[in-house]
Amino acid sequence: MSNYEVMGNLKKVMDYSKDGKPNWYAIINDSDDKDHRAYSPQDLSVFNNQLSDPNAVVLVDVKGETAIHGSGKNEGQPYIKNATITRMGDEQVAQVPDKSGLSREEAILLTGIFTRGVTSTKSADDLDAYANRALQYFRNKVAHKVAQTPQNNVNKGVNNEPFNNQF
Repeated sequence: MSNYEVMGNLKKVMDYSKDGKPNWYAIINDSDDKDHRAYSPQDLSVFNNQLSDPNAVVLVDVKGETAIHGSGKNEGQPYIKNATITRMGDEQVAQVPDKSGLSREEAILLTGIFTRGVTSTKSADDLDAYANRALQYFRNKVAHKVAQTPQNNVNKGVNNEPFNNQF
C-alpha cells in the first residue's frame, strides 16, 4: 500500500462505528477544490461542533494508506484508509520519551517503537500508549523468566542455558 496525504478543508464527518469500534468517514476539500474521502479509526466527533456552521473552515492534515473503492457510487475511486486526521497547527510530533532509568533493553525497545511509529498513521498518544503496554509486557516477561531460573543457572558459563546466560 502506498501512502496518501492531503491537506484541506474538512467538509463532512459521519460516524459509521459498529460494536464500539470507531469508523468515521470524512470528506476533505483540497486547495484545488478536489474532494478526498477518508475512513478513520479515530473518534472525529470533536469536529462535529465546528462543522455545524456551514461557513466553517476547518483546515486539516490527513495521512493514511491509499485504497480503491470496490463498489458503490465511488467505485474505482481512491480513498484514504486508516486515516489520521489532525487539525492544522494541532499536530503532535511523536518524540522518543526520556529513557533515563530504563535498562538498555527497555531503551532499545522504546527507540524501535518510536522510530517505526513516526512513519505510521498512529498519533503521538497512540504510540505512547503502545510503548507503555510493550514496556509492561517486556517487564512481565523478564520477571517471569527470572522467577523460573533455577538457582544453579544464575552464574554465567552454565552449559544447559541456550544463550549461556549472556542476556
